[in-house]
Parts: sequence; structure tokens; C-alpha cells
Amino acid sequence: MLEGGKRLEIPMSIEVLRAAQRRAVRILVDISMEYYEQMVNRVAAHSHVHSILMNGVVVHDYQTGVRRRVVKILCNKSDAETLRDATGTLCPEALPEMEQSIKLSREI
Repeated sequence: MLEGGKRLEIPMSIEVLRAAQRRAVRILVDISMEYYEQMVNRVAAHSHVHSILMNGVVVHDYQTGVRRRVVKILCNKSDAETLRDATGTLCPEALPEMEQSIKLSREI
């Protein structure tokens, strides 16, 4: 607060606001282990997509009563979109799983 009880207002550009909004939404992307391994083997090790994939955690899923390994990747919206776009090229059969994860995303 300033003298006389006035507030200091700091103008914010629309670009700064949009960037903050993109960072605020975290998406949990699920990929079956089979598709994950295919993508990791097909992408360049120094690429941004590879670094997104390497942030994944392997989880054992028992929903169907059958043990299934799934990789869960927590990322921001733009990284999820980058991963989805790369999936279309690297492993097109994984695209429905990827799109479903993004569609079901929520703020975390």
C-alpha cells in the first residue's frame, strides 16, 4: 500500500497472463508401456519430446483385473500438445490414448 491507502497497480500484458495460464494447467498424460517404449526408441535423445517422455513414471494399473504397466507424465498444456503432435508421427496407434488423456485434463 502507498500513502493514503492507495494500492500500487502494476499493468500486466495479455501475453504474460496467457503464459501464466498455460503454466497453471497441468495435464496427466497416460500412455501404455508398449507405446511409450516405441516412442522413446523412435525420438532423438536430445529433443524436447524425449525430455517430456523421460519425466514419466511407471505405474502398475489393475483396473481391468489384469496387471498392466502404464506411464503417467505430468506436464503443462503446451508440452502435452507437443507430445500429442509427436505421437502422430512416432506412434500413431497411441494417438487415441493421448488425445483421451488431454481431453480429460484438469487443473492440478
